[in-house]
Amino acid sequence: MNTPRYILRDKKRELPVAFEPGNYDVICGRGGRSHDHIGNKRFRSLVHVHLKSYAVSATKEAKSNIISKIVDMVQSQSPNGGFVKFDKSTRSWLEVGDHLAKEKVGQTIRNALHFNYQSSNKAKKRRRLAEQVTAAINVKEISEKKKQF
Repeated sequence: MNTPRYILRDKKRELPVAFEPGNYDVICGRGGRSHDHIGNKRFRSLVHVHLKSYAVSATKEAKSNIISKIVDMVQSQSPNGGFVKFDKSTRSWLEVGDHLAKEKVGQTIRNALHFNYQSSNKAKKRRRLAEQVTAAINVKEISEKKKQF
């Protein structure tokens, strides 16, 4: 008995043993296999089409809606759900749930718009440095005031 897709949308589902990612499947993972896969190339093109509307979206809800739209588009093009991942421990392919698919779309969008976002690590380092400089200036001012008395 097949479980309807809408019930599985947030769960990983093991795909048939003979499954190989097709032209419309997006491989979730790292490395050349996922990057060079035709489905991932199509996916990046699809994301590129929606970049401007995402970038000008004023609310988190609007951005979330764009991400959901992209996930739905990919899933509707593939009979196996669109977003798949290879499980090394079981040596089988899994259809990932909506949560992981949305994370993949969101990360791809942020990577494409990297010039619009500051790296959190770089921003934190700059902020800490500025705080240290401010603290050093304050200490110097306090010590100078003490010398005046």
